[in-house]
Amino acid sequence: MKQLLIFMLLLSISLSPIKTSAQLYSDDGDSSDSEVFFWMSVTLATTTYLGMTAAVAGSIYMTSMILMDDDEAQAYLQEHQLDVVQGLATGEGPFVELVSSAFHVRDAERPAFTQKLTSHYDELAELANAHTLTPQRAHRFFEMISQLRTQL
Repeated sequence: MKQLLIFMLLLSISLSPIKTSAQLYSDDGDSSDSEVFFWMSVTLATTTYLGMTAAVAGSIYMTSMILMDDDEAQAYLQEHQLDVVQGLATGEGPFVELVSSAFHVRDAERPAFTQKLTSHYDELAELANAHTLTPQRAHRFFEMISQLRTQL
C-alpha cells in the first residue's frame, strides 16, 4: 500500500507539466483545459490503480493455489525449480519473496526467516527435487516452510 501511495504521488508530480502546458496554450482562459487535465488524471490514476490491484490479486490467487492444492504446488515447484533452489541456498530471490509474502513474514522477521530457509536447505531441496517430486512431497515442502514460519 505504501508503494502505491508513493507511485500515485510521483504520478501526480510528473503530470504537473502537462497541466502547466495546457494553461500556457489556453487561448481564452476557459476552464475546459483544466477539466480535460482533471479527467485525464483521474482516468490515468484509475487505470494504474486497477492494473496494480489486478497484479496483486493475481499474485495472491496464485499463492493461495500453490498452498492449497498439492497438484498446483507440484506444478509450481517443477516450473520454478531454479528459483526455488537458488532461493533456498541464498535466502533471496523471487521464491523467497513469494513465500515471505504468502506466510506474512514482516520485514523485521525476514532475516530470521531466510536463515531458517537456508539452514534447512538439504531437507527442503530434497523434497523439491524435480526427479522425485510428487504432489505429496510438494505439500510436505510447503508444510515444512509453514512450520519454519511458526518458529519465528
